[in-house]
Amino acid sequence: MKKLSLIMAVLMIMLSTMGFTSVEKAYWEENKKIMQWEGVESDQDLSLNFKTTDGFSINYKMDIKSKGIMKDMVTYIEVNTEALENSPAIPQIKMYTKGADLYINKEAFLAFVKLSSQKDIEIAEDYVKITNEQNVEISASLMDEIMKFVEEIDLGMDMGMVQDGNKYTLNLDSDKMIDLLDAYMRYIFNNMDKLPSSLMPADFKMTEEEKQEMLAMYDAFVTPYKDTAKAAIKGSTYYQVDTFEESKYSQEAVLDIKTPMGNGKLAMNSVSNKVSDLKISLPASVKVVNQEELNEMMMPEMPPMPLSISLDGSYVNFKGNDFTEGKIEIKNVNGATYLNVNQLSELLSTIIETKEDFIRTTDLVNLGFDVQWNAESKTIDIY
Repeated sequence: MKKLSLIMAVLMIMLSTMGFTSVEKAYWEENKKIMQWEGVESDQDLSLNFKTTDGFSINYKMDIKSKGIMKDMVTYIEVNTEALENSPAIPQIKMYTKGADLYINKEAFLAFVKLSSQKDIEIAEDYVKITNEQNVEISASLMDEIMKFVEEIDLGMDMGMVQDGNKYTLNLDSDKMIDLLDAYMRYIFNNMDKLPSSLMPADFKMTEEEKQEMLAMYDAFVTPYKDTAKAAIKGSTYYQVDTFEESKYSQEAVLDIKTPMGNGKLAMNSVSNKVSDLKISLPASVKVVNQEELNEMMMPEMPPMPLSISLDGSYVNFKGNDFTEGKIEIKNVNGATYLNVNQLSELLSTIIETKEDFIRTTDLVNLGFDVQWNAESKTIDIY
């Protein structure tokens, strides 16, 4: 998952940088200078609102403060959100990163778990540390590899970026956004083997034939819908202005999305300053969570699934995310259904106390089981 996230980060860098024309090359050179800063502190104001045609809406204002030490790949981000117009509340988010390890404050983590799985869990520590288990070392050298990959991109199209001194302005309409995304996807398919090796599986190799197969699938299943996508977001725009100074970088950006289902707008103003001798101390009160534990926390509780038995004795037995199928001995005596006790005990993972070889299904209720007749599937469901 972290490898995929990093690859997506590469794509996001590309989406806001170059085409390459001469102006975009100059813009990229300015970005490279920022990446060489020893430390950076940023302040960002962000507003997000979205409204659907059926009346659903969200409206947020966010104040995001961050700082980072480039060479050590250590960052701190604090997000304070104001929910407007009855939008659901979002708790304060405090995050640290150290390489590929992520630290997040307990209050935010518990809110995300509750939203994802509806589970109420308890954590005594102040922060949760989600460990990197993908053997991906996020380091300055990896970032250099990523930057080199991005620098070599040539999409063969002009993004229309305009330079005025140290200010760079980009305006994209809806058609250009789709064309740009299409060009990036094609570039990635053609250059998968050039992505930083540490982001890819150790045995990853792609032949020219495999590249062409991917492009053929893309042309078969995605390309025919380009015009549909353009029509769906007709009237959408993206606007970005970046200003570079010796020790300061500022950006104003607005993404205005219009669709038949609803409209959304994301607006951002940020200022970043070069900082020397920056200190970031990682949290001391930490609960370490690995990927398996995180998945378990985030996974919604599965509703109880029954042992489902048909009238001929065939069954499906659900246990967690798995199930088994088979056949159990079944008898019908005077309209009552009886099941083989030994087989039933094994299927229910319990010992059924009776001296008889068969037990009537209705008698299972007296032993604490829930027995239901499913008229639709014509099965006896035992919980």
